[in-house]
Amino acid sequence: MVNVIAKYDNDTVKISSYLHFTEQTWQKKEKEEITYYISRNRLKNVDKDINSQIKFNKKMSQYFDIPRIPLTYYSASTVEEFFNMQGFQYHPMMYADSTGGVVYKNNVLSANNSEYYPHEISHLYIRKAVPGINQFFDEGLATYLGGSGTLSYEQLKTKFKKEVYRIDIWKVCQSNIFDRTYWTHDFPASYVVASIVCEYGIKKYGKVDFFKLLRDIRETNLIFENLGLNKENIQKQLLRL
Repeated sequence: MVNVIAKYDNDTVKISSYLHFTEQTWQKKEKEEITYYISRNRLKNVDKDINSQIKFNKKMSQYFDIPRIPLTYYSASTVEEFFNMQGFQYHPMMYADSTGGVVYKNNVLSANNSEYYPHEISHLYIRKAVPGINQFFDEGLATYLGGSGTLSYEQLKTKFKKEVYRIDIWKVCQSNIFDRTYWTHDFPASYVVASIVCEYGIKKYGKVDFFKLLRDIRETNLIFENLGLNKENIQKQLLRL
């Protein structure tokens, strides 16, 4: 069940997003190009996290050679609160995950109990640099640039080298990026595999040409053909990185 805001105006009813109620009740902070709405339950490290996010936004602007993107960031303290602020009284994932978030347009909704969420900020730039990007490479690049959850890409890559032998890497690459078959706590396997494929592509082609490849080709298998990756060699090639 989802709540919405209904307002009466001259005998008409206007419906708006529950986020508008969140904006009226949560703490508002503005710094440079980012507007924050912060849960009253978020009390620790707020300014430190905001400063880290500003630095990361500048870093992504430079990396993609795109002007800094202004954004609105909704900072929830828990996954339950993350769904509540969107109007959900109940959602099946409300108690299944300990972190999470979503980005749409120039809005970031965070369940990470933090004002710093590099994975989702990365998505804003990726989708401007590569409009219509394939989902596998969208999540892969966001994980390569911004990690996932509370872990950096390098931390996830270290975990990958320990987990790789229990994973059918090629099956992961052929499956929906959101398939959680091989996921474990702090190891979103499909995201991590996709991120390492992205590192492979960037090292093989260079950043500019790899992004051009992703703009020109949408189909996952065709991109893999261009990268020279297949069922027989993918594990060996990715472990070389």
